[in-house]
Amino acid sequence: MNRSTKVSAGLLAVQAALALVGVALAVRFGDVVSPTAFDGNALAKQFAGGPIHPSAIGVGVAVLVSAGFLTLAVLVVRGSRRGRTLARIACGLGLLAFVGGGVLLTSPTHVAGTAPGWYTEYGGFAAALALLCYIGTIALLSLRHSSSRPT
Repeated sequence: MNRSTKVSAGLLAVQAALALVGVALAVRFGDVVSPTAFDGNALAKQFAGGPIHPSAIGVGVAVLVSAGFLTLAVLVVRGSRRGRTLARIACGLGLLAFVGGGVLLTSPTHVAGTAPGWYTEYGGFAAALALLCYIGTIALLSLRHSSSRPT
């Protein structure tokens, strides 16, 4: 296993950790809202004032995303070609979601006074780190993939 494979697997593990830490902080500093608590104007409220509390569905999705990134990291470490391809696809989709406004919809700046001041800074740091992990994983796995082709 070469260095780019190890680093890309590490970046996938960092993505998994970021998702779990984000869930833990969201649950700690805001009550989890059940899916039935949203009314017809929930999406409009979200765009107008930003998210106030994480939803139970959002927490579940974040846990599944974390498990997915950990699974991809294991597949990449084992040298699976399909794992590398799936990891590049997942990071590409994550990058598209990031650019498409996912960060704006999950920004912790609108938490209603219950979060400490560092929570907003952590959100920015985590978003920047996630962006670097997406780009780094795609680049490293592309290098690894191209160098393993027969000439």
